[in-house]
Amino acid sequence: ECAPSPEANNDTGETIRGPEGYNDAIEVIRRQEFSRLGETIYLDNSGTALHSESQLQAFASELNTSVLGNPHSQSGSSKKTTDMINNLRNQVLKFFNTDGRSYHVVFTSGTTGALKLLGETWNWSGSQFVYTNINHNSVIGLREHASSFQCISMDSVESILQEDITEDIPTDDSVPPTLFAFPGQCNFSGLQFPMSFTETIKKSKVFKDMTGIDRKSRVCVLCDVASLVSTHSLDLSLFQPDFVTLSFYKIFGFPTGVGALLVKRDAAPLLQKKYFGGGTVGVVLANENYRQFRDDFVSRLEDGTTNFGNILGLKFGFEQMARVGMKKIEKHTLALSELLASQLSSLCHSNGQPACVMYRYTPNSDTSKFGQGPIVTFNILDKSGGHVGSSQVEKLASLHDIHLRTGCFCNPGACQYFLGLTNDEVKQNFKDGHVCWDDRDVVDNKPTGAVRVSIPYFATIRDITIFYEFIKSTFVNTEEIVHEQEECANANSRKNGDDKSTVHELDQNGGDSDTVHERDQNECHVMVLDRLVVYPIKSCDGFEVSEGGWIIGPTGLLYDREWALIDSSNERRTYVNQKMFPVLSRVHTKIEGNELVVTGDGCEKVLRIDLLSYPDDMLSCRVCGDETVGLAYGGEVAEWFSDFVGHPLDLIRQAPNPETSRLAKFNMSIRQGNSSGILSKLFNSITSVYPKNENKSNNETIAFSNESQFLLVSESSVGDLRSRLSDTQSKEMCSYQNFRPNLLIKAKTPYVEDTWKKIKIGDQVFTSSGPCNRCRMICINKDNLSLGAEPLKTLSTYRRTQDNKIFFGTLFVHDREQSQEPYIVYTNQAIEVIKNDDPLF
Repeated sequence: ECAPSPEANNDTGETIRGPEGYNDAIEVIRRQEFSRLGETIYLDNSGTALHSESQLQAFASELNTSVLGNPHSQSGSSKKTTDMINNLRNQVLKFFNTDGRSYHVVFTSGTTGALKLLGETWNWSGSQFVYTNINHNSVIGLREHASSFQCISMDSVESILQEDITEDIPTDDSVPPTLFAFPGQCNFSGLQFPMSFTETIKKSKVFKDMTGIDRKSRVCVLCDVASLVSTHSLDLSLFQPDFVTLSFYKIFGFPTGVGALLVKRDAAPLLQKKYFGGGTVGVVLANENYRQFRDDFVSRLEDGTTNFGNILGLKFGFEQMARVGMKKIEKHTLALSELLASQLSSLCHSNGQPACVMYRYTPNSDTSKFGQGPIVTFNILDKSGGHVGSSQVEKLASLHDIHLRTGCFCNPGACQYFLGLTNDEVKQNFKDGHVCWDDRDVVDNKPTGAVRVSIPYFATIRDITIFYEFIKSTFVNTEEIVHEQEECANANSRKNGDDKSTVHELDQNGGDSDTVHERDQNECHVMVLDRLVVYPIKSCDGFEVSEGGWIIGPTGLLYDREWALIDSSNERRTYVNQKMFPVLSRVHTKIEGNELVVTGDGCEKVLRIDLLSYPDDMLSCRVCGDETVGLAYGGEVAEWFSDFVGHPLDLIRQAPNPETSRLAKFNMSIRQGNSSGILSKLFNSITSVYPKNENKSNNETIAFSNESQFLLVSESSVGDLRSRLSDTQSKEMCSYQNFRPNLLIKAKTPYVEDTWKKIKIGDQVFTSSGPCNRCRMICINKDNLSLGAEPLKTLSTYRRTQDNKIFFGTLFVHDREQSQEPYIVYTNQAIEVIKNDDPLF
């Protein structure tokens, strides 16, 4: 239920007193060790911790004053490296309150590397793999090795924990062992398992009976502690899993690429190595199948030269944790997370509807031993109870320099459990194009992911306050009554005839209908098409039509977004844009005769592509979530773009077959320089390049544009936005080019285009497919290629809808049936509004 939230405001600028358990010393540590954050709010500790400044300085100093050799040698520098690595193995064990008498430490590339190594060395013959349904993907992936596997629910886990265990179950080494995996902490929800579960599961009859495991089978326990130990101490002297996996960057940020597999000594004989690499064998014959592994267990498992340079960095990470204290970190982060969880769960809209749904595990039993870590996972609800997409929350948070994470966090079981998704729904969502990390975050009013805040040890009460206020001010409706009054007043104004203009609506035959809409008639006389802009290559710079008009093809302006760049470094062949490679804004395109001419800033070589010929290599690719096909150039063309961008790319062109065209997307849910001679040549060529397609509506086909055939933007709307920007630099950087419109118009009233459902430019008719949802690509600084917050941040303050999309500009498709041939649009033509809709805002 909604209730008054805990005090979290700081309007006076005074220091806010933290909750019980809050470590006031963190305020100083934050200033001294994380000054690079500035005003940044970092709340993605489960993604990665951040290194302290002194930690990195000490590491660099040690590297600069030490001579470290390859440890697979007997030189002085090699022995020094070997000693350093072994000392740090002991340091790892000490950090978890154990020693080398109980565990081996095998260094890996991280948690996933440790799990992969375990999967490759465990004897799966006859062995079962059992895991809880809230394990990370990297744990679940072990089942690919197993001959059989089972996934047990949290209800089953609770049943096991409630079992009254009085004695051990005798095991028989002749029976294949069972591998059981559970997380120390669920990285989705922060649910913490009791470490005593390690011993319980080994002795549980309930567990073996419910899974059908032979009672004589030894149960070996794998505990993935990657999420747990990021802010929580782990005492392996109390309970000892057979295998423990972790990544050190999750604890202290640096080094990345170093993790560990901790192997209990009495479980070590169960791991049998097959592959051997450098340093793992005592002897090997190249011409005969003969090799002998080294006697030392750790040496057998660490293939090749260990990552000794980064392993050195562990020393300074442990020193930083010792300075702060893991127990203090545990209390501090939990205090802040509990405060935030309480605040968010208390938020309500003005109509009493909760603004957040929280995802925390509620045990069936009051005697549960589960704990809660410093993770707050939730989704936003609108005032009607509908879900706000998590990607929209992330987008808006980024504009306020708040760093968090959204999605399922590679924990599919927990995601399904908390979001209430069935297996069939997950499969159907995938068939419909949804994959991890995309923006299809709500399907049939069910979220496909969540918002996760994970508290780092250097977080302050100010961070929590700012984040809470961001959620409250951005997503919580507090003015419902005011809005209703305004809507009523607007309705009365329309009834009283305060609107003075008239526009006509075409009937089905293209003539004037009797329907007359009131509108400002003076507006119609000043609305003209000021500029036509064509963008031949998606996400590259386009060109303005210098004079005259331009042909409209079946997918929009002729040649507009007919080409796209794809990432050729992987099999997915996804398209790339300026958000991935801002340098694409420095690739310029234009049409000269029968050629597409491509130039790049600072690049002497000019690329010329024949418009009348097509490549032969057809390949499947993914553009804006759609599976489509394109014709790839390869060779010199691909080399030019790859060299300019510094990444393997290829250029593709839309195939001339109309069946390969994509369909325009209609965003209506939010409403409840060429002479006539050149034009003639272009028009003659288009009829052969684009044959008529009787099976698909030409009004709705697009090439490689995001959603629709045309984007229309008003100069007065750009001017109004510019006037709202607070700093001079943002004002100077903001122009129509940020928004990449095809049709730039002159109109007296800003945002008048929001209401247009159908317009006529000259003798060409266009139907709106909805407003254009903006992303951070409009925030790229073309001078230094940096990604800022403006103008999207300002737009979010007055152009954001109830479903938290930020709109600017209107999308249109060409209505061929009501337009006259030849299909050509000219600059300076008057714009006639045929049909209006209600304003968006």
